[in-house]
Amino acid sequence: MTATELPGWADYTVTVGTEYAGYLENSLAVYLGGLRIMDLGDGRAALDAEAVEALKRQPEDADGCIEIEGSELLMWLQGGIYVLCRA
Repeated sequence: MTATELPGWADYTVTVGTEYAGYLENSLAVYLGGLRIMDLGDGRAALDAEAVEALKRQPEDADGCIEIEGSELLMWLQGGIYVLCRA
C-alpha cells in the first residue's frame, strides 16, 4: 500500500501499524463523533489538534486515550503505547 500524503489539517502523527491506523480512522473517529483522524496507509495515522484534545478527555482505560508524560503525548491503544509526533 502506498502512503498517503500528510493532509494539510494534520497537527500530529502516530505510528501504530497498519491494522491500528485503520482502526483509528474507521472505528475510533466514528465512535467519538467524526474526529479528524486519517489512516496514512503506512502504519501511521494523522490527527488534528481537536482529535488529540478529545482523546485526552477519554477515560484512562479507553482505547486511544492520550496522556501527557513529560514533554510527550502518549496514546494507549490495544494494550500498546505509542508516541505522537508533531506533523
